[in-house]
Amino acid sequence: MTPLIDVVFLLLIFFLVTSRFEKEEREIDLELPDASQSVPLMEQPSEIVVNMDAEGRIVIDGRERGIDELEGILGRAATDNPLTQTVLIRSDRRAPVGTFISVIDICKKLGLQYTEATEGEP
Repeated sequence: MTPLIDVVFLLLIFFLVTSRFEKEEREIDLELPDASQSVPLMEQPSEIVVNMDAEGRIVIDGRERGIDELEGILGRAATDNPLTQTVLIRSDRRAPVGTFISVIDICKKLGLQYTEATEGEP
């Protein structure tokens, strides 16, 4: 019979290999716009991270979403957490402005607080 310690080590290795250790917002590589003033962002527990790449594709939780789908996700989040729900918008500097404005319009329409992620000056 296999000693229990071997089983424990196998389980430990399994969980280490299958766990995600990176932050949610690092789902896709983006070139963020520069900011004249930057303040480090503290991730909020009820924060939704919306990533937008150079082609205007929207990615949330590792899945590409459309504008209509985004509105549904943010609408449900606003209903669940009306006072504390925030949105972090990470948009590539080459992303279409129209898509970026659409995301902001959805946040305003739903009454959600939003923040745009930028890179600070070196």
